[in-house]
Amino acid sequence: DSGLELYGDALFTQRRSRQTSSTQIAHDPDQLGYELYGGTFAGYTWEELGEIYGNPRYFTFPFFPNSFADAGFHAARYFISPEPTEDTQRINFFRGNAGLRGNLPVRDWRFDTNLQFSRTRSRYTVEQIDTRKLTASFTPVLAPAGTPDEVITRAVEGQFGAGNAYTCASNVTDGAYNGGNCVPLNPFDPAVLAGNVPANVLDYLYDHHLSKTAFDQWTASANADGTLADLWDGPLRFALGVEYRRDKINDVPSEPQRTSNLYNYSSSGITAGKDRVFEGFGELDATLLRNRPFFDELSVNGSEVPQVGMWIN
Repeated sequence: DSGLELYGDALFTQRRSRQTSSTQIAHDPDQLGYELYGGTFAGYTWEELGEIYGNPRYFTFPFFPNSFADAGFHAARYFISPEPTEDTQRINFFRGNAGLRGNLPVRDWRFDTNLQFSRTRSRYTVEQIDTRKLTASFTPVLAPAGTPDEVITRAVEGQFGAGNAYTCASNVTDGAYNGGNCVPLNPFDPAVLAGNVPANVLDYLYDHHLSKTAFDQWTASANADGTLADLWDGPLRFALGVEYRRDKINDVPSEPQRTSNLYNYSSSGITAGKDRVFEGFGELDATLLRNRPFFDELSVNGSEVPQVGMWIN
């Protein structure tokens, strides 16, 4: 009786999760590459210094507090706690396997062959600021006529440009509004410092940056076991098996994360490659003594598991 049996199963799962967490916007000159300037330095205005050194970031920030400039400070930083952000994850997992097992036409030998495939697809988002957008937001110019209010920020009382309406330089071409959506951030507005960042500013600065991961695995295996011979007090049994496994991964973080442009957030590159592994095992088990004086059962066992692997990226 071959006792052949064809078997298989499949599984699909989906997991969705989200986290809401507090966040902050704090000036990091190491990542941004500049400060927010005001007042004078060594007797020069920042516009004069910009011409001398050819640095376009040397200009008087129109939202710079006059009280700081009067006290002799020429750069200022901020710490803002806006409304919480939300990160999300969605993971789809599928696994299917099929096999054939049964008896071999030798003594009590048996075999089992199996093929299995699994696939994971995940999407995850982080709600963070793109450093390039923050820099654009920190490059304000006087808003030309016709600039819509939703891309305008006004300097408040006590600031260098008090009473004036500003938009981002990226929104202006040849002195006219070009349809851009950048909104200046006034980090020294008392309301903003208290965490009340205008909705249009938050909508511009924060995005849900999407990353994706794909992971596939193929596994094929075959094994057999049974009795090789009958010894004087028991059987000499064996087990043999081989397995081939192929893994493939392609993890692609969002573009700002790959280019180190998520503000005050870790960066990560693409992880991609293939891994192939061949494994085999062999095992012998011999019963030497059974039901003998001083021995209920004495057996010896030996095994070997060679492995060959290769990683390709």
